[in-house]
Amino acid sequence: MKKKILIFSPGIIITNDFFIQYPSFKDIVDDFDVYVCCNADHKGSDPKLFSNMGFKEVFEHHLSKKREKTIHWQLHINTVGARRLSRHANIIYTMNKKDYGGFKARLVHRIFGCTPTTAKWANDLFERYIGEDRTIKEIIDSVRPDLIITFLAGAGALEIESTKAGKTNNIPVLGIQAAWDRIGGRGLLPFRPDYMGVWGYQSRIIAERLQKMPPERIVHIGAPFGDALKRPPQQSDAAIRAALDLPAGKRVLMFAGNIWAYNEVRNLKIFNDAIESGKLADCCIFYRPHPFQHRAKDDIEFSKQNFKHIYLDPQLADEYTQAHQQKRAYAFSKTKVGIDFRYLKDVMSVLSGVITPLGTPTIQGAMCGVPSVVILYVDRANERYWRRCECEHFDIIRGMPGIILCLGPNELIECCQRALDFSKKTSAIDVMKNTVKSVVYDDELAFSQRVRHAVDAILYPDRRSIYNFLHKPVLDLTKKQNVIDFT
Repeated sequence: MKKKILIFSPGIIITNDFFIQYPSFKDIVDDFDVYVCCNADHKGSDPKLFSNMGFKEVFEHHLSKKREKTIHWQLHINTVGARRLSRHANIIYTMNKKDYGGFKARLVHRIFGCTPTTAKWANDLFERYIGEDRTIKEIIDSVRPDLIITFLAGAGALEIESTKAGKTNNIPVLGIQAAWDRIGGRGLLPFRPDYMGVWGYQSRIIAERLQKMPPERIVHIGAPFGDALKRPPQQSDAAIRAALDLPAGKRVLMFAGNIWAYNEVRNLKIFNDAIESGKLADCCIFYRPHPFQHRAKDDIEFSKQNFKHIYLDPQLADEYTQAHQQKRAYAFSKTKVGIDFRYLKDVMSVLSGVITPLGTPTIQGAMCGVPSVVILYVDRANERYWRRCECEHFDIIRGMPGIILCLGPNELIECCQRALDFSKKTSAIDVMKNTVKSVVYDDELAFSQRVRHAVDAILYPDRRSIYNFLHKPVLDLTKKQNVIDFT
């Protein structure tokens, strides 16, 4: 009889990255009965998206009213409560504390979130009030899974509920890291999964120090886009340039936008002027806004600049233009504009450099052998973001070969020239590609195969799995368990 696995997908971004763009669970559907529960409240989530993937059944989950009332308070308190353990949590709190409500709300956050212990007390109170999710309880009673797989995506509602359900029903939970900053991005996890599949060594350190995960329960599983980025591009250089409307014979620098989008168009104007004047010769800029970008504060309008050397990503152009015309936030459609890993690989293959505020494109560029210029400066209107570069998951970026840090607009062109020089050095590129493996682990296995090996190690402890350490007992050194009477 096959063992059963229940996977929770908390939103369309997870569905896109781990199910549609990359079939992360294709190696377990043949040997296990695999069920999926998707977030029906999330825009774009649809059970039909999971069809033809080999799953036994797809369930829908709606957020309970009690969880809906408390989720934001809970996330804020967990962020505040992690400030002494995590620079990231402290910075997020500093950036967003004006959004936490009035004086009374901030006082509640400070009282309950003053230490990890008080945050835990607050979580316990929240969970007693919310109780057990009836829908998830019915699904678990129906499926009776041997393993729950969830995603560490920022302590969202379904992530919390799925891990809580595992704890309540004594079912092991494997939490898979969904994005670069998700291990500590929302502070303390209300419920810690039994096992974690993390991007790599850097995320392991954050999981151990902030979330107090035992080292024996963490596996370096990599990222779903890793397999796509190490494959050859789908088309020739000329065909890719033609599809992106890029000129032949020019060195291409990609400006990869940030979700907050501060100063982006002003920076693009600097590049356009430098290329026009010959300071950045034989170059063009491929502008890819963040797919879920918020409206920029106090920036100039892209459509009014008449740029000659800036080329807007055709995949995002329509949505970007419509947002301007409708004077709304650049909330690109999550159903129409998912991040296509194969498309990203094609883009990376024609690049000589990436320019971006700190973000995942820096990592993806390094994996493809493309150096980056990282913009660390912000203007006064966006001063709240000035400390982002201190977050733990950015530490390795600040010390990685091929990553040039830019502290001001007057340095921007010189930094790009340094990146272009770096891109010509084959040995330096190899060092960069090896260094980035500490962020996104890679080996000869596919991402889906690592998922399979982790599942095998958890469900079949007697087998000699690659990740056999996952079923070894956790060593508690505080109890001196390694001290014996040797006779």
